[in-house]
Amino acid sequence: MGFLTDLKQRIMSPYEAAQNAMKAEKARQMNEHGSMDVRAIVLIGVSAFITAAFLPPALTALASANTTGLGATELAVYGIIGTIILIVVILGYLKMVD
Repeated sequence: MGFLTDLKQRIMSPYEAAQNAMKAEKARQMNEHGSMDVRAIVLIGVSAFITAAFLPPALTALASANTTGLGATELAVYGIIGTIILIVVILGYLKMVD
């Protein structure tokens, strides 16, 4: 039983240290007043403008592309590329705000 306990301790110790470091960094970055940095607001605004300018034409071009030579599998994957792009953009904004 000592071997398993020692093994668990060796595995969990670095994991817990990394987890504690992440929690400390998150606590350091938290703002208790509910305000945002000006840099973050400008970054979100500029990136929203760029996204609004480039995403609709990109999705339109993707939808109007010639897919006559693609097979059934390629068409199935091609059909969800627009959705994947939107999900990635939304997750990027959520990461930026976090």
